[in-house]
This record gives sequence, C-alpha cells and structure tokens, in this order.
Amino acid sequence: MNFSNLEQQLHTFLRKQPVLGPDVYIAKTAVVLGDVTLGAHSSVWYNAVLRGDINRIVVGDYSNIQDNAVVHLHSTYATALSCRSDLPPDDAVPPLTPYVIMRVGRVALVPYSRPGDTTAAGAIRHLAAAHRAVLLANHGPVVAGRDLETAVSAAEELEETARLFFILEGRPYRPLSREQIDEVQRVFGPA
Repeated sequence: MNFSNLEQQLHTFLRKQPVLGPDVYIAKTAVVLGDVTLGAHSSVWYNAVLRGDINRIVVGDYSNIQDNAVVHLHSTYATALSCRSDLPPDDAVPPLTPYVIMRVGRVALVPYSRPGDTTAAGAIRHLAAAHRAVLLANHGPVVAGRDLETAVSAAEELEETARLFFILEGRPYRPLSREQIDEVQRVFGPA
C-alpha cells in the first residue's frame, strides 16, 4: 500500500467542508466532516460519525443517520461480487463456511441504482427484516447489526466469503448442504 498517496487523498477529502441542505439537524455528539453532503430535512443523531475521507458520502433528503452509526468499509471482494451478473437475487453469497451462515445469513442482491437515487434505500428497507446484509449491484455491501461489533463482524465475514468465492472460481468446491445450513442455524440461531 502506498501510504503517501493515501495520506494525500485523506488530506484532499478532509479539507472539504460538509454541504448541508436546509433544515438539517446534527446532534451535539455527532461528527460530520470531510466530503459529506446532507440533503434537505435530513438528520444525524447522537454519536454517529460521517467521515468523507476516501470517498464522498451523500445522505438523501429526509434521511436520518441513527444513533451510533455508521460503519464505512471498503470491501473490494464483496463489491466485485456485487458486479457479477450470475448471482441469484435472493441468495447472492454462496454458503461456503458455517461462519457466513452464523454471522451474515442470506444476502440479497439489490438491483442497480445510481448514487444518490433513493430507490436503493426503499429496497434495503424492504429487505432489512429478513437480511442482515445486502449487496447493492455494482456498488457493494450494506451490513447491519444489533451493535457495532456485530455489524463489523458480519461485514468482515461477508468480505472474506466473497474473497473465497473468487479464489475458488473455476475450481470444484463444496458449499454447505441445506442440511448443514439447517444444523448451523439450529445450533447457533439465525444470523
């Protein structure tokens, strides 16, 4: 990794001032810095951090970032997986290990929408009750958890499973069977 380039990129993004739409609320303990745009009537709640450092962050109109949010990761393999055209939309990540079943569960694929388009948010909201993680087609993962540690663990497991998928590509591999998945869920509960 070339740290001098990273340092320059961080300096460039963090020098930028956030752009706030009308009637934006930012809680006293929230942090918003760098290349961040908050749409009209949006809100950022207590202890949330929005740091536009490597890439920009755009929060749409009437959106809210809840308390103690957000984990922003750069997931190369999960993003590459989201660009594949041969993934089943209801289960885009193959069950290669018991850990992806335990930490992530089934991962739905959300159809492509351009950055800033609010249709992705509606699709994610619709899938959130049944999925801890989704892949946004041609964008990458969105992962949630009951707390920060759970969300980070799920994001890391999703990234590692996507990495395994590409390492095994073109080679015979053995995904977990339905019976094995059911046993993991019976013993450890659903993700």
